[in-house]
Amino acid sequence: MKLLVVVLQLLALAVGLELAAVVAGDEAAASIIVTEADCHSWGFDPSSLSCDTCGLLVGTPLSQFESECLRCCQRFRPDPVVNPDAKSSGFVGRYKLAVLRYDPESLGSYEEVANFLNEDKNDVIKTKGGKAFLLEKVQNDNNYSMGGFAALFGGMGIAPPTIHFYKTTSKTGEADEEVSLRGFKREDITDMLMTMLPSS
Repeated sequence: MKLLVVVLQLLALAVGLELAAVVAGDEAAASIIVTEADCHSWGFDPSSLSCDTCGLLVGTPLSQFESECLRCCQRFRPDPVVNPDAKSSGFVGRYKLAVLRYDPESLGSYEEVANFLNEDKNDVIKTKGGKAFLLEKVQNDNNYSMGGFAALFGGMGIAPPTIHFYKTTSKTGEADEEVSLRGFKREDITDMLMTMLPSS
């Protein structure tokens, strides 16, 4: 099943090639924060894309998109099919602060996030501390669009909740990593926070 997901991700890339804006880059480019719309316009779904998958592009006609793939993938999520020896230990306690930003009015479209907030957030706060994991209510722009590749499927007009990770205990400035929670399961959100934040 996992192999099928990898194949489907690569097929999605092939479909999105005409929409993709080729961006030259190296490893430094991979660390640049991009929007979910950028990733979808390049043919990638950041909610489920493991960085291990990006390595499959090397040595193929799609290798020119490896940089974009690395900018959109989830580094904390190893792919056991592509890399059976992968461990997430390099991500344990990587960040000092995580801020979950969400629009309460959009939670009807993100049931898994709503379930996390109702059922699991207190466990995360208890384990990681109230200063390491914060919630921030925001009002989404009703004109949000994922654009590009997503437009082929009608797009989605509601901006997803996001987790902003910081390497310091302050949320000033840009986040060091931003993760869109579109497509995340409740347990994935909990696992990510438990892995990437230090224990209190």
